[in-house]
Amino acid sequence: MSDPETRFKLTLHYDGSAFHGWQLQPGQPTVQGALEAAAEQLAGHRRPVVGAGRTDTGVHATGQVAAVTMPSRWEAPALARSLNALLPDSLWVECAEPVPADFHPRFGATSRSYEYRVGTAARTASPFHRRRCWPHGAPFDLDAAQRAAQVLASVHNFRAFAKSGQPQRGHICHVTHARWRRWEDLGAVFEITANRFLHRMVRYLVGTMVDIARHRRAEEEMALLLSGETDLTTSPPAPPQGLCLTRVDYADTGTVTPECKPKLSIGKPKLTSWLAPTALATLLAACEPSSPRAAVPDPVAASASIPASAADDLAGRDGGPGRGQVAGGLPNGSTAGLPGQSLSDSRATAIVRAARTVAPSVVAVSVRRRQQVRRRSFFDDYFLPFRETRGLGSGFVVDERGTVLTNHHVIAGATEILVTLPDGRDFDASLAGSDPATDVAVLTLEGAAGLPVAPLGTASDLLIGEWTVAIGNPFGGLISNPEPSVTAGVVSALGRHIIPGEDDDGFYLGMIQTDASINPGNSGGPLVNAVGEVIGMNTSILSRSGGSEGLGFAIPIDRALTVARDLVEHGKVQRAWLGLGVDAVEADGFGRSRGVRVARVTRGSPAAVAGIREGARLLRAGSSRMATPLDYTAVLLDLRAGDRIELALDGMGAVQLQAAPLPSAAADRVELLRDLEVVTVTPGIQAERGLASAEGALVVEISDALARRIGLAAGDVLLAVNNRRVRTAREAADELRRTQRGGRSFVLLFERSGRMVRTGLLEWR
Repeated sequence: MSDPETRFKLTLHYDGSAFHGWQLQPGQPTVQGALEAAAEQLAGHRRPVVGAGRTDTGVHATGQVAAVTMPSRWEAPALARSLNALLPDSLWVECAEPVPADFHPRFGATSRSYEYRVGTAARTASPFHRRRCWPHGAPFDLDAAQRAAQVLASVHNFRAFAKSGQPQRGHICHVTHARWRRWEDLGAVFEITANRFLHRMVRYLVGTMVDIARHRRAEEEMALLLSGETDLTTSPPAPPQGLCLTRVDYADTGTVTPECKPKLSIGKPKLTSWLAPTALATLLAACEPSSPRAAVPDPVAASASIPASAADDLAGRDGGPGRGQVAGGLPNGSTAGLPGQSLSDSRATAIVRAARTVAPSVVAVSVRRRQQVRRRSFFDDYFLPFRETRGLGSGFVVDERGTVLTNHHVIAGATEILVTLPDGRDFDASLAGSDPATDVAVLTLEGAAGLPVAPLGTASDLLIGEWTVAIGNPFGGLISNPEPSVTAGVVSALGRHIIPGEDDDGFYLGMIQTDASINPGNSGGPLVNAVGEVIGMNTSILSRSGGSEGLGFAIPIDRALTVARDLVEHGKVQRAWLGLGVDAVEADGFGRSRGVRVARVTRGSPAAVAGIREGARLLRAGSSRMATPLDYTAVLLDLRAGDRIELALDGMGAVQLQAAPLPSAAADRVELLRDLEVVTVTPGIQAERGLASAEGALVVEISDALARRIGLAAGDVLLAVNNRRVRTAREAADELRRTQRGGRSFVLLFERSGRMVRTGLLEWR
């Protein structure tokens, strides 16, 4: 039994110039990293810290909010004092407060407030001021800046003021306060409060308004930029050092920063939820390291409890037939038909109870897509119209306020998503994030509350032959009512790797195989055990007919939850890297192999540091035996940066490695243009991406509009601009900006999928 724990809210101040932003980054000082290191010293093991917002490098805070769960022996005042004793001088915990276990500082926030200081007096260039402001100098027309700010206080689409690659939940923000005021005799301060902010939004706003205040732009351009009906672009973003996060507000308690007054007591029978509609507390709790049985969090158990009669079926855990075992030929030791038992009782088997428990949380996911009609012949119009297509899948609710898990392939390319509950209610849904590699997507239902939640289990202790229940919405509109269908089967196999066919996009690794029927429209629905816990997400089938033939596959729920947590917390999956590649030993003509060997080790990687050499035979990674290269790929799929893993190699014994972030994710990004970011190709990145080029600038982010204009795509390696070789991201930025400033045409040379591609003559328009 684990020790009792308490969730604490921390109110923070920090000098952003001392940190490489909020979020953890390998080899760089970050606010989150400093807090987690201090919390780990106090608790004895790693304690994740979550913040209300991810501030960039150089951005300050006097009212940032974070949360950490600590052993209950800690009192709030003592925790704040102890953290401050361990933290660097540039970071200070103003106070700690106990809060409900489901408190999430990011998703529970209703608004955030920022200030930006612009220095107009000459002395703001002093070292004592310039770390906290933008020493811009005169002239600065404060009245013009204020008039420009007045148009902001409403609901607008701020796409023009956002960095590229924004989250797919859209660019709509509700600004409730925006104004400029004097900053003593030093300059001006811009204040803004909104329900949400896009990446660099405040800095783009300030950069544009400063140009208006200096009469370099017309005041009317602010409204035009917000309307989206203009070819105008914003001014460059203001530098980060003038920006400060000053306050975070929460709905249930009013302003929680910076007053730090205790407002809730822990230990009461019922606690008020602090979660906003996009919250994922249940999911986050299920992702915390724990024993397999602890993976079912209390909030889920409370919202969808298992009947006592179902619990009786678990008696085998203490002495009789257990979960997935058979007693008397019936699932989980059912006593149907025994003397003294009614016929109606005998019908209510564990499978019936499991379906009854989970089915209310299973939803239908309907999508619309726009696809361009393909040209059928040379004589067709080059610009053909778009047509609307529709698709349908399933999903399941993991948070009562409307967080749904489904498959990536269900919602890929969707322009509109509609989720329907079994009771017939419809909700518009937005995409919180998706990951094609694992086929997992997270949806947020708009305006949802009090929804039935699916109990979450674990796939780590599944038994081959135990009962499974697949629930979903097969064939969609061909079945008139919105209630999901239920099919039953058993766990046929574990850890299956599915090699893609001609029409498939990628591999499915480490899957649960079941003979419970999975039909078109079931994708994204839950696979459930006989106890009524979700153990997987139904994803694919192998079939010659297109229908179910008893070969269905589900993503283990543990992986789906881990991926979903990354998507919600970081916007993308935080994959790990060990720096070694493998290939098959003794592969025969039928594609079978009988072992795995180390094919390459990247210099400076965790594998190289551990002394692993090329040619060594890899016997085991973690608890998984290595029979084929796909076994190793499946292990990497579930590994995260910072995790420790033991590799067993022939002739070396067991080797401990600590996984590192992917080199391309850890590399410093350079913003070539507003909608284009690249990183310098290194030996690690070359090995990670399988690049032919050992130098150049790897494209890691580019907007759709710019991709269409210049022909680059994410994953390309930029090698030359106008025949001038570029070896680093910085050189690529310098060359492209030179052509843009001069308004000159240009030609790009880049690597794509191992081939060299040269563009035609391009122009800046």
